[in-house]
Amino acid sequence: MLGIALRRFIAISAHVGLWVVALTAAFLLRFDFHFPRNYGDAVLVWYPLLLAIRVASFYAFGLFRGIWRYTSARDAIDIFKATTLSTLVLTAILVVFFQTFPRSVIAIDYMLALMLVGGVRFSIRAFRPPNVPLPSK
Repeated sequence: MLGIALRRFIAISAHVGLWVVALTAAFLLRFDFHFPRNYGDAVLVWYPLLLAIRVASFYAFGLFRGIWRYTSARDAIDIFKATTLSTLVLTAILVVFFQTFPRSVIAIDYMLALMLVGGVRFSIRAFRPPNVPLPSK
């Protein structure tokens, strides 16, 4: 059995990976699968900024606790809230400090992040072994 700290580290790492995929895919979708060179240096600031904000938001909503195979509708609502909050905070920072950030990338990233994180969590629940009972509350 994995320790709680290791499981939490794996959960956070999985989320970070999904968010990197979402932001990268958002850029690629927005720019027809050609990453624009003029955003190269700025991306080195945007990615860590987004990841820090998303980790903080998901942590605040308690989304790094629990076991994914027991994901519920409540988790879906919290994923929506945490992703929305982190996107709004990121948008505010980008508008103030980086006026050149493509706003369409933010919208695409938001939708992809919701789909990826929610999809992975609910896929794990859907494909859990049938002999594992859900906990009663």
